[in-house]
Amino acid sequence: MIASEKELFEDTPQRDVRKVILQMLGGAVFGFLFMIGLDYLIDMDVLFDRLSGPEILAFTFAVIFTLIGLIVIAMSFSRRLFMTNHRNEGASEAEFTGVKPMLRWSSICLFLYAAALLGLALTGQFDAGQKILVFWGVVLAMVGQSAISMYLWRSYDELYRGVTRESCATAFVITEILLFVWGAAALCGLQIAFEPLAVIVAVMGIYWTVSIWFVAKRGLV
Repeated sequence: MIASEKELFEDTPQRDVRKVILQMLGGAVFGFLFMIGLDYLIDMDVLFDRLSGPEILAFTFAVIFTLIGLIVIAMSFSRRLFMTNHRNEGASEAEFTGVKPMLRWSSICLFLYAAALLGLALTGQFDAGQKILVFWGVVLAMVGQSAISMYLWRSYDELYRGVTRESCATAFVITEILLFVWGAAALCGLQIAFEPLAVIVAVMGIYWTVSIWFVAKRGLV
């Protein structure tokens, strides 16, 4: 049976849109306050004057992942906050208890990404010995987040697995094209730098942008 125009435009989706807007505004306020606190602890203007473009982007990603991780872990301690997502409305205490480990492990994964990116963003400020520590820290962070990702994959339902498969496949294709063209431009003397950190930031940016797109497309936010 084909839905009528009235059914297609009933007010339930409109309430969801308003909720998403409120969530975005709340996230923006939280992020703004977080950045004010960070600027109080670290003179951001002085720091950014010392960083290159890719280092600033890596630092920015580290801050974003930290913010998201804080929100996710906060959700694991509050059923009310957890239910702000329209898919979780009316979740029982048992359902919330069951999803707590996933939320907490997901936040740890985000914190590991943030730590790795922060270390790489600040390598230019470190001496040789400190850079070695950053390297092994990044290795441990990547091993840790990979192990967590495999655990989370086993915990996902088919919907989340489908989103993960779609986002990974799409991100791979986009990344492959970008790296081929980017690398070719650098090798062919087009005066385009092929910096390792720029590559890392580009790959991370593509993957997370694509992931957010597919998550939103499936109505999971």
